[in-house]
Amino acid sequence: MKVAVVFNEVETKKTNIIEKEKNFNFEPYFEVEEINPLEEYEKIILSLKKSGYKNIVSAEVFTHGFYEAEELLNNFLEFPQTKNILFSTQYQEIGLSAVIADVDNCPMQVVVAHLGGYVPPNYSKEEKESWASLIKSLEDVIPSYETARSATGIDQDILEKVINLLTTRLSNAKRIYARIQKNEWLTEEEEIIAADDKRLSQETESLISKLIKR
Repeated sequence: MKVAVVFNEVETKKTNIIEKEKNFNFEPYFEVEEINPLEEYEKIILSLKKSGYKNIVSAEVFTHGFYEAEELLNNFLEFPQTKNILFSTQYQEIGLSAVIADVDNCPMQVVVAHLGGYVPPNYSKEEKESWASLIKSLEDVIPSYETARSATGIDQDILEKVINLLTTRLSNAKRIYARIQKNEWLTEEEEIIAADDKRLSQETESLISKLIKR
């Protein structure tokens, strides 16, 4: 058997980088064989990821024995840390699971409770304005390059590359800004897109310089 462990993870957002702050709280329910808390924590995070959860506050508590519903709750409430977690307002969802197995030829039940709560990103005013400004700038500049398609003495191959890069950046920026407006976390794909905008901008500027010199 195992020592019951309480896990608590909070994912917070700092600038454009999502950093995980892992806080471990351990609460033994009975004196038995210990487990590796890091390994158990990683299993929980992997399970949450497979279930589609992201950017949440999560916790797990478990105990052993056979209980009616009220008895199980009373058992959990015997432990201060567990009680604080169960009564916390930061969790909106809870799931319970019970597993029965033979231990030393005796039936044993383990009851596990998983809790989860959503943490909104709450983007800063500066972040919102930055993406809104980028969209406006791109919308203003793209038409002038599109008009140059009919001009002579311009390298049309380079011009098309510039237009393609600008329209890609505009499409990406609108996608990111729409998510920010809803105060939703970026998906993994969108995080990559947001981080890649600097590279696209530098590539565009390089091509524009070549276009001007010709």
